[in-house]
Amino acid sequence: MDSWDFPMAPAAARRSFRARLAPPRTRASRGEAIRVIPADTRSEAHRAQIDAYRRMSGTRRVQIALEMSEATRQLAADGIRFRHPDYTAQEVQDALFRLVYGEELLREAFPSRRDLEP
Repeated sequence: MDSWDFPMAPAAARRSFRARLAPPRTRASRGEAIRVIPADTRSEAHRAQIDAYRRMSGTRRVQIALEMSEATRQLAADGIRFRHPDYTAQEVQDALFRLVYGEELLREAFPSRRDLEP
């Protein structure tokens, strides 16, 4: 099972989850630019990185974002396995689901599953 191949959640849980995805009203959502330069990065290096992203196709940028997202999920799952070596593969997935989506949605989507610490 891939790290995000969770069985389909009940309709009520899916609606609840979609409601949580509503974006907050921020400067960025109003179309205003927000510049954030990482503290450990020189401005010239940051500018070069932004220029490189701008030269990429939209498809490539999405591909990179998905790869980074999957790497983050894998790192989180590895951390759960490290902290809880007794967890089964399914328990690691459940703990990861709880970490990402929250305890409330885990209970709504999978009421029969144990509530596991991530």
